[in-house]
Amino acid sequence: MTVPTPVPGELLQSAFRSLSHPRLALLVESAPLPDVPSLYGVYAVSHTWFRLGLDAPSGDLPLYVGKHEAREQGHSLESHFRAGRTAHSTLRRSFAALLREELGLRGTPRDPSAPDRPSHYGMSPEHDGKLDAWMRDHLEITVWEKPRECSDLGAVEAAVIGRWTPPLCLKPGTTTWRPMLTRARNRMIADVREWAEARSLPIKP
Repeated sequence: MTVPTPVPGELLQSAFRSLSHPRLALLVESAPLPDVPSLYGVYAVSHTWFRLGLDAPSGDLPLYVGKHEAREQGHSLESHFRAGRTAHSTLRRSFAALLREELGLRGTPRDPSAPDRPSHYGMSPEHDGKLDAWMRDHLEITVWEKPRECSDLGAVEAAVIGRWTPPLCLKPGTTTWRPMLTRARNRMIADVREWAEARSLPIKP
């Protein structure tokens, strides 16, 4: 069993402060998100939590906390929210799954020419556009840029998630919402398999 790296209290408190406020509206194109190693929190009002099928938050907590390394996998932090790259963002895949019925979204292979890994489902450009618009209208983001004295960004991420247990974080650990989120994502995975079957295409696991 891996022993978590201890996080200095002052460093952790700095992360909690920055991940609470200020919150940036994704609608504001003039406020680009930093492309540096950082943690980010995703927030929404209580009404939006209910629309996603979640209970009201116990306190002013984020829906999600994630870790970003600069130019991670060839895309910036903004791509989670504006670039329509659902197949490359577990956060986007979770929102797409929870909004499947409300927005009429359906999962498709991330590469229609060679379907594989249905758990990394994408969507059509039209459906990705619907998700982009919904996220801009309903979500806010906070950012904690990794300071020089932070030697392990992942340890800080784990500590924050462990304290706040955001409902859309699939790891580390678990939350009471995990089974519901897994079922929703499985419906999108089934969409991908149906898409491939309708076209008599094999799909790799």
